[in-house]
Amino acid sequence: MAQTHIPAGLPGWKRADCLGCGERVTAARDAHVTIVGTRTATWLAMFPSDPLLIATTGEVPASEELVLLGVAHRECADLARSGLESHVARLPKELPSVSIDEPPPFEYMLHRPSEASECPFCGNEDDLTDEHVWPKWFSRELRSMGATFPSSKREHKVAPYVDVTVPVCGKCNHVWMSVLENDAARVMSPMLHARNVTLERADQEVLATWPSRPRFSLTR
Repeated sequence: MAQTHIPAGLPGWKRADCLGCGERVTAARDAHVTIVGTRTATWLAMFPSDPLLIATTGEVPASEELVLLGVAHRECADLARSGLESHVARLPKELPSVSIDEPPPFEYMLHRPSEASECPFCGNEDDLTDEHVWPKWFSRELRSMGATFPSSKREHKVAPYVDVTVPVCGKCNHVWMSVLENDAARVMSPMLHARNVTLERADQEVLATWPSRPRFSLTR
């Protein structure tokens, strides 16, 4: 049976063409924005995004349907907006409808200790796994430089890594967090060994990336 195509931006989408450069956007790896608005581009918005990347042209129009237009690499946000406004960007004939909701009051809580009963990132209470606060690859790098770690379970024993964990759901732990950790390790490993490293923009974004949630609801 052929797999149902999930439009880019809807939960479960994996890959799509960037509305800016036309190259592939991979949901689990590439920093990207989801673009919603009217097909005529009289109103556009991008989520999740820094405030300066959000592009709107006034109030949401009552006469035009809001749709999910697609996704773009973060660095292609301006190019995607320009392409949509000039009607150069190629859009499919059918696009999912979108409704813009007023976001609930947001209280920053990530500075607080995580609850043992739920994932601190998505709030999921099922399938909790132990996520190491200090990744194992980081401990391996430190061991290669002569560091030792006392065991938290037995006195006078040496542990192979810093054994401090927090509960995180399996989906967060093994999907986006795993990808981000691997990308960060590639950037940070040479820095740990005091090598001369030039951080490109993409490398800086990897080190600074933090999850955020889109503040709109989608209906197919």
